[in-house]
Formats: sequence, C-alpha cells, structure tokens
Amino acid sequence: MIEKIENVTRIEVSKFRFSVNIYLIDDILIDTGFPRTAEELLNYLKNKKINKIVNTHGHIDHIGGNSVIQKYFRCKIYLYSIERKYTTLKRIIFGTPEKFSSENLPEKIKTEKHSFDVLYTPGHSKDHITLFENKEKLAFSGDLVLHGEAREVSNEVEIYKAIDSLKKLKSLKPEKIFPGHGDIFHGYEVLDKKINYLEDLGEKILKLHEEGKNIKEIVKIVFGGERFPYIFTKKYFSAENLVKSYLTDKVLNC
Repeated sequence: MIEKIENVTRIEVSKFRFSVNIYLIDDILIDTGFPRTAEELLNYLKNKKINKIVNTHGHIDHIGGNSVIQKYFRCKIYLYSIERKYTTLKRIIFGTPEKFSSENLPEKIKTEKHSFDVLYTPGHSKDHITLFENKEKLAFSGDLVLHGEAREVSNEVEIYKAIDSLKKLKSLKPEKIFPGHGDIFHGYEVLDKKINYLEDLGEKILKLHEEGKNIKEIVKIVFGGERFPYIFTKKYFSAENLVKSYLTDKVLNC
C-alpha cells in the first residue's frame, strides 16, 4: 500500500500478516522493511532519488531492505549502531538481512527542503531514534509511538525510558507523527494518552507486586494471562516482558 501525505510517501509492506511503514521524504528513505520485501520496495523506488537511508532502530522489520537499496542507489545508511543478533524464528518468517555499511548518526540530517533533528528516544530498544522536522512539526517515530495499548513487548523494552522518550517528543508538539506501523497520528494529544496509560499501568503493576503477587500472577490479573501465540515466545515477546520491565527498573534493580 502506497499513500501520499503532502510531501511524504508512506510505503506499507507486509509479510505473514505483519506490516511495517517505510517513509520517503525528499531524498531520504526512513526504514526499509523486511528482508523478504526488499525487492518489492526496490521496484517501487527505482525511478526515485535516494541519497540517504535513516533507520529508526535496528530491528529486522526496519533494516531488512538496507543492503538491496544501498547496492542499487549507492546511498549512505545512518543507524545508531549496536551489535544485534536475529532469532532463527525471525529469519524464517522475515528473511535474513544481508550485510550493509552504515555511518553513525549526526545531530542533524539535511535535505534540499528539510532539516531533521536526530532525537535519541530509547525504550523500545537501546538504539532507537526519532527524526523531527521542526519547521513543519513532523516526527518519524519508528516504534516509539504505536497504535493500541501496550501489552506484549520484546525483552529489549525499558519501559520507563520509553515513557521519558514519549515526554521528550511531546515537548516538541509534533503536528504529524509517522509511526513504524499503522496510520499516521495527527496532533500530539496521542502522546498524552500513551504516557498516562503507561504510567497508570506501572502504578497498578507495582501495587500488585507490593501485595505479594509474582510476575505470572500480575500478568493474569492485569492482562488475563498470555495470549496465543505469545505463550510460545515468552522469552522474546510477551506481556510478561512488559511486567518485568516495570519491576526491573523500580524493584528488582534496587
């Protein structure tokens, strides 16, 4: 699915019912989707001008097309670099990312028409960034701002850092937020809802822990237990991971 939103093109690619957004603005491509959708993305981009790829973070659904696009356009890739390993399950479902060369992110990334501030916004992952265009108040937020209420999360999530990152973005009052998945958000009011939900959820989880409930009991009380298929992916992606994140930061590390 391809959607034009003023001067931004949203390219949505899907694999096995998982979809992710890729954005094109001027000569910048923001994220590149799955390895298995890289050729599909390239076919759309062949008549475009791509000088830079910026990855919001290094998850497989955001960097999967880097190598294919870089080889064709000979473009630079900017990425907050950390060592990553992708699970066998992810490689089977989404494909194996090919090697690419990347550079460290500068403080600003400029095009002929826009200037983007590179904001460090950890929480979803340690390497997460958001691109913010101050003139038009555009935020390309990767997986910092997602649709729905947080429930299942990866074992990388640091929930209080995510809340701080949401507050940082809110202070800039973006008028349009372009998330890594789903439709765009208009206005920054959604950030208030996200922050309030996550803070209220944290208070509930901490109270249950103080009452003597263990992690599995808290998951059962708050979320009704793990949902299928997450009962098989507890180590990597689950509601249990979210509960652990709240407790690790406030209780278990004390």
